[in-house]
Amino acid sequence: MSEFLIVKCSHCGASYRLPSGSEGKKARCTRCRQTFRILAEPDLDDTVLDWLAGDANEDSTVVHVAPPRVVTLEQAVTADHRAGPRRSRARLGGENG
Repeated sequence: MSEFLIVKCSHCGASYRLPSGSEGKKARCTRCRQTFRILAEPDLDDTVLDWLAGDANEDSTVVHVAPPRVVTLEQAVTADHRAGPRRSRARLGGENG
C-alpha cells in the first residue's frame, strides 16, 4: 500500500492526497465545504477478482453484432455503378442544353 491515498470529494469531485491510514475517517472539502467519508482504495488484485467473479444478478447488456457481409469484386463494381449519380443529358448540357 502506498504512503498516500488519492481521494475525491463525493459532492464536487475535488481531488485530495491524504496520508494512508485515513480510511474510514471523514474529511471536509475545501472547495464545496461538504463532508465526505474517506474510502479505502481497492487493491488491484481485489478489483480484478471482483470483476472476474462478476455478479449473477448484474444487468449486463449483450450486444449482438451481425457478421460482416462478404462482397466479391464484381458485386462491388456493380454496386458502385448503380450508386453513382443519375443525371439526364439535359442537365449535362447534352442535346437540350
